[in-house]
Amino acid sequence: MPEKLNMIAINKEFKYVPQKLVYHSKENRTSFYKAVETKTGRIVGIKTVSVQSPKMLKDFESEINILIGLEGNAKNIPTVYFYDIKGNDITIVMQYIEGDTLAQTIEKEKKYCKNANITTKNLYRLYSLANVLGDIH
Repeated sequence: MPEKLNMIAINKEFKYVPQKLVYHSKENRTSFYKAVETKTGRIVGIKTVSVQSPKMLKDFESEINILIGLEGNAKNIPTVYFYDIKGNDITIVMQYIEGDTLAQTIEKEKKYCKNANITTKNLYRLYSLANVLGDIH
């Protein structure tokens, strides 16, 4: 779906019209859209991911729950409104926040990491932990 900005229907009640493709990666099969919910006109972010294994699905669902746990702890952590898993495809509807994506922020911060072996996933976890502890504002 990354090339086309078609209507995204999560269920009978919630339908979204993508306004802009913000991010797409063929490598990790992820897309992120800025969209409008048709019923209320609310601007949302929609992330779609196609995972390749049950372990990846479990890991991604854990990350969604981490994100839900971080809501309200930092201004740049979006509220997750809804997520749906169908087979190996995950769709997350969340608050849309203007600015850099988490991946872009992490990429900018990599240069400050003394240990070049820190992975993006571990850096994300460090950001998450720091937000929970209140160290990042």
